[in-house]
Amino acid sequence: MSHTNSPYAPCNLHLQSHNVRGLNIPEKRSRLLCDLRASRASVAFLQETHFRLGSVNTLKDTFYPLGFYGNYSQSKSRGVTILFAKDVPFLLEAEMADEGGRFIFVRGSILDTTYTFASIYLPNKKQHSCLTRIMHLLDNFQKGITVLAGDFNVALDPLVDSSIGASTTPSHVLRTIRRTLHEHRLVDVWRALHPTDRDYSYFSQVHKTHSCIDYFFMHDHNLNLSRSTDILATTWSDHAPLNLVIQSPLFAPRERQGRLNVSLLTDALIKEELHTTLERYFAENSTPDTPIQTLWEAHKAVIRGFFISKGTARKKLHDDERKTLLEEIRALELEHITSNDATVYQKLIQARQALDKLVSSSLRFQAMRPRSFFALQENKPGRLLARIIRDKRIQSYIPKLRTSGGVPVTDLEAISGEFRKFFSDLYNLDTIEPTDSSLDRIDAFLLRTILKPLGSTGREALSSVISAEEILEALKTTKNGKCPGPDGLLIEYYKTSSKDLLPTLLRLFCF
Repeated sequence: MSHTNSPYAPCNLHLQSHNVRGLNIPEKRSRLLCDLRASRASVAFLQETHFRLGSVNTLKDTFYPLGFYGNYSQSKSRGVTILFAKDVPFLLEAEMADEGGRFIFVRGSILDTTYTFASIYLPNKKQHSCLTRIMHLLDNFQKGITVLAGDFNVALDPLVDSSIGASTTPSHVLRTIRRTLHEHRLVDVWRALHPTDRDYSYFSQVHKTHSCIDYFFMHDHNLNLSRSTDILATTWSDHAPLNLVIQSPLFAPRERQGRLNVSLLTDALIKEELHTTLERYFAENSTPDTPIQTLWEAHKAVIRGFFISKGTARKKLHDDERKTLLEEIRALELEHITSNDATVYQKLIQARQALDKLVSSSLRFQAMRPRSFFALQENKPGRLLARIIRDKRIQSYIPKLRTSGGVPVTDLEAISGEFRKFFSDLYNLDTIEPTDSSLDRIDAFLLRTILKPLGSTGREALSSVISAEEILEALKTTKNGKCPGPDGLLIEYYKTSSKDLLPTLLRLFCF
């Protein structure tokens, strides 16, 4: 099947489930979204978000704009969420949320395939009763391919899902849970793909035990869609994220637009190399037969390639360091599972702290994005401008108007017609040749309106050649975060390299 002319591309769905242990701190929300982007999660199942029912949902960004929430109505506890990445063309059909913050069901389609996604969080006690209630509701709600993920707060098979081979959960609770899952033909995906492995998603510091209490479930007849599933390293939460990759229909690939990473301009070595690159470029290409416009536009392509190479190298170095730390954390976790050694656990904590320090720099950069977003979007059509215009429209609402005949009107069409008549008469739009009286009226209006006419000195200043000082002043007064063109070079670049760019800019403006 060819997809040459289709805007969609075949790709697996990367699902991730994570008990996040509260997201009311902005730094934790940023950290979560950063981790989801790094792991390229298509759909995220979250538990213990701790959002209160009715609160403003702040768990979203450009990469994960669509979210569904099941928040607790009584306090900032419990809470479940399902997030969708922007490149997944998910069309919602129905959703069901629990006011107790225990589950959220979402049903919809990705192209011609129907999915039901469920994120659940079971209590610490009587898990079987809660699961039975949830499964009864899910049974009536689900259609198509069902993926259930969440924190069950219980090891389903203590012999293999617990490091001590036993559980304090009553046996009848475990039997009821297993029977409920069997009746609904739901299979633990991780255990199905790793039947003999021992790995855990949670470590209790109180009891010094490891256990697997976080799961992905699918119906047995859909299990063949699963490609891989992994338990990742435990970093900033007390639970490890779970990844599941399943085969999916086509969905839209990411569309990326290059934009300068401003942090590159703060690196002294990169700034020095940038100066050398600009100096060499203009020295080699400033020839009499090269138009100044071509010279300027070509320089943007050269510098954009320069920044892309530097940004890619820095990102690769950062990703390699992050990957090394994650591998070290995972290795220490597995070693601690087998040895339960306090020294190993201290090394594990130190590795997690090193990862937090590494990620904190990225979080600071993410915190700057809202500022650049407003600077970029303030004069462009979009939701931001639409909200501003809506507020201004409300402020400029005219409920009542007195016509030229002295009659008050409240009808919107009559008010619009009166304004149209006023400006038609004002500018004499119906008359092809202006009369003396209309010219007198226009002159009187202009004299009354334009209080400070442009004098000879001002006209000469406007007609004079643009100076280097004016260009520098324009760069200085322009807001940071602005992007003058589609090349992605921000105004910070022009400010930083003004000495190298000024001679060419001056020739360009005076051409």
